[in-house]
Amino acid sequence: MLINYLRCTFIILLSLLSIHVIAKPMLAIQHWQTKRGADVYFVASRQLPMVDISVVFNAGSARDGIHSGLAYLTQALLDQGTKTLNVDQIADRFERIGAIYSHAVDRDKAIFHLRSMSDSHLSEAIQTMTYVLSQASFPHNACMRAQKNLRVALQEQQQIPEQIAMNAFYHDLYTDHPYAQPVLGTTETVDTITDEDIIHFYREFYVAKNATIAIVGDLSLEKARALSEELLNTLPSGSAAPALPDPSITTKKNKTNTVHAIAYPSQQTTLIIGALGTNYQDPDYLALLVGNYSLGGSALTSRLFHRVRNEQGLCYGISSQFIPHQVTGPFFIQLQTRTQQASKALHETEQILKQFSEQGPTIDELRAAQRALLGRLPLLLASNEGILNLLELIGFYHLPLDYLEKYRKSVSQLTLQRIHSAYLRRIEKNKLIVVSVGVLV
Repeated sequence: MLINYLRCTFIILLSLLSIHVIAKPMLAIQHWQTKRGADVYFVASRQLPMVDISVVFNAGSARDGIHSGLAYLTQALLDQGTKTLNVDQIADRFERIGAIYSHAVDRDKAIFHLRSMSDSHLSEAIQTMTYVLSQASFPHNACMRAQKNLRVALQEQQQIPEQIAMNAFYHDLYTDHPYAQPVLGTTETVDTITDEDIIHFYREFYVAKNATIAIVGDLSLEKARALSEELLNTLPSGSAAPALPDPSITTKKNKTNTVHAIAYPSQQTTLIIGALGTNYQDPDYLALLVGNYSLGGSALTSRLFHRVRNEQGLCYGISSQFIPHQVTGPFFIQLQTRTQQASKALHETEQILKQFSEQGPTIDELRAAQRALLGRLPLLLASNEGILNLLELIGFYHLPLDYLEKYRKSVSQLTLQRIHSAYLRRIEKNKLIVVSVGVLV
């Protein structure tokens, strides 16, 4: 009786502590719009004399149209020359003041990142980034060189089974939807892209109203506002990119599971098993995320890893994940196995997924997932980079400023029934797409 009383008392104290923690704001985010219409998200961080800035355009590969690879080429070419600076001068201006400039693109967005000291060098770093974003000239030689490099990258991808499988999975899952095409494009489409295509894409999508700015660092609010106005002050206001179509409408409806087997000379087979998943606006998103930690999101303790890898030795590694996009992103399980075990590994994986979707996690699995996901939040906020990534997420996907508080509260209050019902709706009722690269025997 005494042990039970102490246990109940401890649980009550933990609950009260959780309520107190949830009530405390985690991050003071300032939000405004520039005069030209860009959304800005700012968090002051005074620990280091450093400023991190991201400019995110709704200009990912989903905007490629018939020119798959166009978004990738456009973002890669911005720092290859402006109307007043050539590629070497741009690189020298960043290097001379110790600033770091980088860029990337995915299906949803093109991201440009700048890290600079917050001292007198910041002004020059901002000025150079402004030139890069708004004064790109796309020299013909640079365009030709970028296309050549991209063709090499595409050839290299054909030597990576995991990349072959993922490209095929997206194509099979999304069919006629803009997400179906690979981010880098294909060798056929890249060769058809002209300088004029790149310039047209740039003029359409690299505009202020299609941009989100995230700023973290050693700045006052007044300085951050001035900086945000300067960044895009020579870009036209333009218009935000149109909404993407709903994949559930544009993709094919599979009545049975489909298997796409791709021959590849290897003694190992790569498998991807998946279906349409979720997006950040989906009411089921957090239930699916928390459930996935128990299914295959935890590297060493998930059901998939424990049963397929540890108990039966059917694979080298296995994991599952949801990738939210602007509209419904994919859910997939990925594993690598010996060719002789591929069919058995696939069967076992499908059975575990079916069982999890029908029954949901156990109470112990739910509690472990909640502890792990909530425990990561302090680490996320421990660096400027982590905070910047969060601001990009909130800004680009139009999440509320108190997203972290709502995330904590929702995750901590999730029930087994809520997770179970989400998996029944999103996974169990969907037919799976299976892609194998290697030999499925």
